[in-house]
Order: sequence, then structure tokens, then C-alpha cells
Amino acid sequence: YGSYGKYIYVESGSSGNKAVLTSQVFDRPTSMRGRCLTFWFYVSGVSTGTIETNIRTLVWKEGGYDNPSTDWNYGSFGFYIQNEYAIEIEGTSGSRQSSIGLDDLIIKDSQICSVSPASADPGTGLPIPTSTTTTTKVPLTTPIPSVYDCTFENDFCNWKNDFSLPMNWTRTKGKTSSIETGAEIDHTLGTSEGWFIYIETSVPAKNNDTARLESLALAGNPKISCLSFYYHMRGVHIDTLNVFIKSQSSGNESNIWSKTGNQGNKWFNGRNDPLGKFNWTRTSRNYYVTTGPNVDHTTSSANGHYMLFDAYSKLDGDKAGLVSPVFPFIPESYCLSWHYHMFGPEMGKLNIYLQAGDKKGLLWRFGENVGKIWNKGQLSINKILDYKNFTIIFEGERIQGARTLMALDDISLQVGVCPSFGSCTFEGEDYCFYTNVEDGRDEFDWEFGTYKTGSSLTGPTYDHTLGNPSGSYLFIEASSPIVTGNRAILESTLFLPTPTYGLCMDFWYHMYGSGMGTMNIYTNSSNVSTLIWSQSGNKGNVWLNGQVNINSASSFRVKIEAIRGNGITSDMAIDDLDFIERPCSTIPFNADPAYILTTKTTTTTTTTLKPSNPNDCNFEYNLCIWTPSKESNYNWTRT
Repeated sequence: YGSYGKYIYVESGSSGNKAVLTSQVFDRPTSMRGRCLTFWFYVSGVSTGTIETNIRTLVWKEGGYDNPSTDWNYGSFGFYIQNEYAIEIEGTSGSRQSSIGLDDLIIKDSQICSVSPASADPGTGLPIPTSTTTTTKVPLTTPIPSVYDCTFENDFCNWKNDFSLPMNWTRTKGKTSSIETGAEIDHTLGTSEGWFIYIETSVPAKNNDTARLESLALAGNPKISCLSFYYHMRGVHIDTLNVFIKSQSSGNESNIWSKTGNQGNKWFNGRNDPLGKFNWTRTSRNYYVTTGPNVDHTTSSANGHYMLFDAYSKLDGDKAGLVSPVFPFIPESYCLSWHYHMFGPEMGKLNIYLQAGDKKGLLWRFGENVGKIWNKGQLSINKILDYKNFTIIFEGERIQGARTLMALDDISLQVGVCPSFGSCTFEGEDYCFYTNVEDGRDEFDWEFGTYKTGSSLTGPTYDHTLGNPSGSYLFIEASSPIVTGNRAILESTLFLPTPTYGLCMDFWYHMYGSGMGTMNIYTNSSNVSTLIWSQSGNKGNVWLNGQVNINSASSFRVKIEAIRGNGITSDMAIDDLDFIERPCSTIPFNADPAYILTTKTTTTTTTTLKPSNPNDCNFEYNLCIWTPSKESNYNWTRT
């Protein structure tokens, strides 16, 4: 910020001239979670030029309109690519009364982000991440088939039906005899002349009848490490396909793969689906003391149920998958939310995948000991290219030495894009991402308020969201038995690490009353609290805007603390919390703890923040990894 900062710009000479800025060549593909490029830009003037960003294809474009403003705007887009690549940013000049500026380019690994602003979306973009990040090489020789392999082109090979069951697998080719169900071609040849096996569910078969196909005994052969197969599950009444491992000695069976419901008229590779070596378990109580939840999230009681991932007796790398039904993509998008519990000295990973056709992308991955508390997560699910349907997979994964419990509860899929993570208007008496602490750290609680509080000459008249008597907010009631110095603490769910430039917390606060106390905001990471914002005293009967930039390289919680002042006229309130993925200054300026400290000590400290990632660039010192393109008519200029 300010006249001493550096940025790059395109100065219009004649309309249509191009300047291309090219990054280094990245010789490795992105991770399977992709990457996110964020930056700040302005496009100003009459008949402005345009900015285009290309990664083998157009992925972001903005400009080409009249815009008198020179305000900086936030831009971003996510991408995933399996080959080497470079990022090209092309500025095209407009009229002589226009200019384009660019600043603070940041590349974030393992994070797919949306296109911002929405008007910059070119409508094509790059493909959804798959479950692998490298291209499989063609083998130099044809693998020798094992005795377990079978294409069913000639017979059942070494597989056999269990004739003790009411149904059998049948070998056929072409369409099956029933309408709107079954395959029409095989997978091996991809024609109606190719053979496959299927189950015929017409009469006399009835609901829950089962057919089973069994292999030869594997005898614990260590060379058999991967089962790969193709499956076809089409029809509105499709039930379940399971794969089991059966012990020859004990007869015990373990379900290692499962798929339920209509998957459409297509063959899918079972190897690309969650291969859980054990299952999530629905339970209502926990018998461990040092790990796992004591209560569910829905009812907060020992009688409530949740899904449990118990890796105590499992091996490193073992996984368990929980798969949703098939959902259709919709233009309005979805908001997926869930609550998770991770408590214990050793913790595995929770992975969330989106499966669309034969594409499978990792959306979210996390695993830390974050205390004996339920936490909330959310993701927006947007339409992917030309795919019509999708499923969501929650996968628990045991990592090296991880033996503790993870839990899931209250999974929800709602129509519409998710609000920003951590935001809350408190309408409908909903705490959203927040709870009052109950571990003895404070003496009383934040409460819901509508209209006026119970005391005169203190507290708000209306909420901030609606500005009328029906709107809700949170406040502290400072009347007896609450006394001076008593604290009320509102704590957020867990936030994941912020981008390198930070995360802007934006909120509204009300501090009216002659006996007004203090409002503090802390971040808490690894049980260490850091004061980031503070205000004290009577501010008048008005809602005020507060902002503070949060920068954390580790997961953290936000803690809002109200300290009662020296009288009952100390009812303070908060409303409309929001978290925006951009940096911001502290508002008001004297809420910065550094300002409070320097006011007391009459000393000041100036800190210059440098990018922490070698791929980031804020242009304060040079062009970093970015170089002018040889294909340009003229160049971007650092100024």
C-alpha cells in the first residue's frame, strides 16, 4: 500500500498491442489437489484493454469495458495439469485513456480455488484433478496373464459361481434382456461382440437375492498386490456390488470395496475407487479415554450416533471409504458441510474426494490432533465440464504410527454456493462456526439478542444485518450476577493455514455504555493465544466496522473475548462476521496491539513482509521468477 510500493503495468500506446509476462517452466505436474494463482489487478479507463491468463488454454480473462476506477481488484483461479507448463499473463492495450496494472502474484500449492471475479471465467478452463498426478507409461513388454485374470471372452477362466445362492453370474454379449438396465457392449473389445458377465434380476429373482463369483485361493501370494476390474451398474433399482477377501482357514470375510446405486450406462475401473480395507462404523459411544469423541455432534450426548474411523488394529496405509449416493450437477452449485473430530496423540488423515465419471479429485485433506472438540468443514461443489453426476467420498487413512480415532457427523449437501468459511450473521439463532467455551476459561456466555438488550443506556437498538427488531446478534449481558472483570469467550471452529498474504476477518461490533469494558480477538494455534485486535470503552450507540488480517502457517481458532467493565452499562455486541481471502489493514487503526504497545512505549517498528514461497511475487524488489516474453510487442513495466 502507498506511493512507495512497486507493481507492474501496461501503458497504452495504440490499441491492440500485446505484452506477455511468462513464468518459469514448471517441469513437474501439479499435485492432485492442483494449484491456485492469486493476484491483484486494475483495468481502468475508456475502452480498456484486457488481461488474459493462459496455461495451455485460456483460464482467466478480464477487461474490455469502460471503467473510470483505478481501484485494485482481487483475482484468482485454480488449475491442475499433468505435464510441464508455464503461466502466461497477456496484457492487451486499449484506448490511450486506459491502463492495466498487476501486483502480488502468489502461487498456492495443493489448493484448487475458484475463478475470481466471476466475470473472468472463460467457461472452459482446465480439467478436474484425477487421483493420479503422473501419466502411466506404456510397458515395454506385455505382462504375462496370471491364473486370476479373466476377460470372459471364452469362458469363466478360473472363476466360479457359488451355486448355493439364489442367483448366478451369467456370461453374455450384447444387450441384456431387460430395458434401461445392463451393459450394451463389453469393456474388453468395446463392441456388442465382446463378452462379459452379469446378473439377471428379472422374475423369479426377488429383492436382496445375491450372486457370488469366487476366485482361486490366493494362498497369501505377496505378488498379488492390486485387484483391477471394470464394473457396469445401470438401472434405477441397482443395489450393491461388493468385493470381499475370505480367509481359507477361518472363513472370515473382509469387505475391501463397495459401490451402491445407479452409475449410468458406462464401464468404470474399480481400481480407481476407494479400496477400504475396513469400514467406517456407526456408533454412539467411545470406550477410549485418550482419543475420540465422548458425544456426537447432533445431540451433544452419549446417546447420539456418529461415524467412527478406528485404526487401532490396522496397518499403516489402511483406508476406509464412506461413499455418497449419486447426485446431479446443477447450475446453482452445492454446499457440502460436515463435522469432524480429531483428538489423540497420533492422528491419521481425512481425505474428501469428488468422483465425476472416471475422474476423481482430492478436494480436502487434513489430520492433526486438534483437541476433544467437534469442528466444521465446508466445500462448494461446482459443475465439472460436461459431467452430469458425481459422488462424494470421505476416506479415513491410517498413516505411519497413527492409531487414534477420527469421527464424522452431520454431513449435509445444500443447494447453493457455501458462504465464506467462518462467516455468520447469527440470524435464526444460529451460532454457525462458533461455540461458547465450556472448559472453565471464562465466567459467562455470549447470548443471542434481538431488538434491545435488557439494560438501558447500553447495548444496540437493532442488529446490524437487518437493522430492525427481528434481526439477531450476539451480546453479553453485564447485569448481576456478572461482575467487573468477568469474561465471555466465543471460539471458532478450526481454520486451516491461511495464504501467505493472510486472511481478512471483517465484522461489526457495538460498544455502547458508560461502564463499557474490553473486546479482544485472539488467534489460538497449538494452544498458544495471540492477541490480534482490541478495543475498550464507550464507542456510542452505533455499529462499527472492525477488520484484522490473520496470517498463520498452521491451523488455528479465532477467539472473541468480552471483558465486563465497571458497571451494568457494559453490554457489548458483535454481528456479521466474515472472512475474506485477501489481506487487509486493522480497523480501527488503534485496535492493533502493536499500536497499543508503541503508544505506551513511544517506539515504533516498521516491518517489510517478503513472499515466503519462491514462486510468489509482489514486485517489491524485482520480477522474481517472471520474465518478459520474447513474443511481446512491448513489455510489462515494474514501477
